Amino acid sequence: MMTNKTIPLKDHILSPNFRGLRSRNYATTIKYFDAANTSVSKRIDYTINILLTSKENRYLLNIDKKHFWFNRHQPDLINERIAEDLAKTIHPVQVGTDEKGNYSGITNFNEITNGRWH
Repeated sequence: MMTNKTIPLKDHILSPNFRGLRSRNYATTIKYFDAANTSVSKRIDYTINILLTSKENRYLLNIDKKHFWFNRHQPDLINERIAEDLAKTIHPVQVGTDEKGNYSGITNFNEITNGRWH
């Protein structure tokens, strides 16, 4: 049974309410194909953890990539290990938004540049 519920609008804009969302994990696969045929020439698998939190009048989106696999095996070649280590310097990344969900910037930029690149 549906109930009638009034949703307050501010400046005639329906604002998103992200409160109460839980952390989510996604398995991601990227496949590269040869131009000559349709077989997969390279495959990269990893997991992404996304957590959305609210802080004052804005939201913080935490994005973290982990558990890399290259062509269905753990990184063992030097280029695979370098790619995994480079991802660790960028992630986790924290993206800020305003109360309407508009992008406002990377909020942990100093941590990434000063703390992880040394």
